[in-house]
Amino acid sequence: MSPQSKSKSSSKGKKEVTFIDLLKQDHDKVRDLLEQIEEDEEGENRRELFAGLQSEVQEHMELEEKFFYPALEQNEESSDKALESYEEHHVAKMVLGEFSGVDIEDDRWMAKFKVFQEIVSHHLQEEEKNIFKLVKNVLEPDRIKEITDQIRQMKSETEKKAA
Repeated sequence: MSPQSKSKSSSKGKKEVTFIDLLKQDHDKVRDLLEQIEEDEEGENRRELFAGLQSEVQEHMELEEKFFYPALEQNEESSDKALESYEEHHVAKMVLGEFSGVDIEDDRWMAKFKVFQEIVSHHLQEEEKNIFKLVKNVLEPDRIKEITDQIRQMKSETEKKAA
């Protein structure tokens, strides 16, 4: 059985949700928050939106670095992409850390935000167009399920802490 066939459908004919689907959902949330911040020209909701974005991005990076990228590193075909992704996360974390030193009302804050937005948007696009497609070729269905379960577990624990 190929890695693709098991993950495509369950016995009911529905596509099984994998960690890729969960990560894509995160990507959609991040894109939405980035867009809302950019469109908040008066800055009325910027602080709250950015706090949500920061939390979402940090959790997402932690999930990928803990469960997804290590699995990709173990395969010659995907190792370089995993290492590149770690570096993109490093740059995003550095820029995120710089926001605390700039007042949200300062024009530099929005300039920094636009740079952060470009970094994150590039990373999301790279994952969705290239890295996620590698998963079917480099990870066995059992490993995909294991990573899916781990990510679900961590997301559940994070939600419980937030509640």
